[in-house]
Amino acid sequence: MAIEWWSTSARISSGVPFAIDGDGRWRDVTSVERGKACRCFCASCNNQLIARMGNIRVHHFAHAGKRECRLALEASVFGMAVNLLSQPGAQVLSAPPVSVHQLAQYAGATVYEVEQGLKELGIDLLTDPKPITLRAPTATCTHVQNSTAERPDIVDGQSGLAIHILSSGKQFSLLRREPSSPHGQILAINPLFFARGWQLVCNPADAEGTSSMTSTASNNFRDWLATSPEGRGWFSKNDEETVKVQVKDWLAKRRAFLDSRALIAPKRTLIPALSTLPPRPQESPFPPDRPDRTLRINVGGCPVCHGPQDEIRCGSGMWAGKLLRVCRQSPRHPITHLGNCTEA
Repeated sequence: MAIEWWSTSARISSGVPFAIDGDGRWRDVTSVERGKACRCFCASCNNQLIARMGNIRVHHFAHAGKRECRLALEASVFGMAVNLLSQPGAQVLSAPPVSVHQLAQYAGATVYEVEQGLKELGIDLLTDPKPITLRAPTATCTHVQNSTAERPDIVDGQSGLAIHILSSGKQFSLLRREPSSPHGQILAINPLFFARGWQLVCNPADAEGTSSMTSTASNNFRDWLATSPEGRGWFSKNDEETVKVQVKDWLAKRRAFLDSRALIAPKRTLIPALSTLPPRPQESPFPPDRPDRTLRINVGGCPVCHGPQDEIRCGSGMWAGKLLRVCRQSPRHPITHLGNCTEA
């Protein structure tokens, strides 16, 4: 099952790619000294971190004393995302104007119906997006604990672009549009997509293998923000309403056409189900008044009362012409069907 771009669930990891130094600056593990000499701290719990630079795993920060911090990973990538995007000239790849799931929710239809409409209308939501250059970005929030859905985390005054960084505390469903907001376009970015990929590299399945990553985590994160289409979507887009109206009109015309066909369709006579038909009478090879005949006695044990069983040939009724093994104590106990009999 594919993970939706707005999913903010992530595994707990003891290692994080970024940390805060004593001066409050965001640091990559390659720019500090090894071990506790890095003098860096966790962005979530503020505890001391150590810089691990081994030959097997990717260089990373870990909590001193093997302590686990549940929000360390998302606090790390959130802070570095704000730090990178708040620099003038930073680039971020845009997303499709609206997702298929948003169109389905808006139009009250299924995802399959919306995909059909987009195909017939010739609208491709997967066209190659273009990177957006931030000319004068301003960070309004630097820590994940202070991030709220009421205000964006990055605002670019020149382009009018606002960016929300998603986290477990600020999910896409909590974002709400303010009518008086001056931002024409609001982009949501989920950095946990990058975190999941970094975890797979940091925790290799083969413990004997060595890391093949040569660039730093901050450079990889910067490239991911500027070139990768993963983990991002528009919360508000200038041409979003146009796509919504086109798809909704197509769905309304399609439903009206299907309703008109249902009205002029000829009525069909329903065939009753096979289960409602009367059972076909069975013809017995023996006369209806032929009595049953015991062939052998004490040929088995009843599975219910463990009493003796007799082997009989049934002469009438539904078992006519059958060879049965029945309990001598009670005819209600299970009957064993041995096969068919022929006239002696």
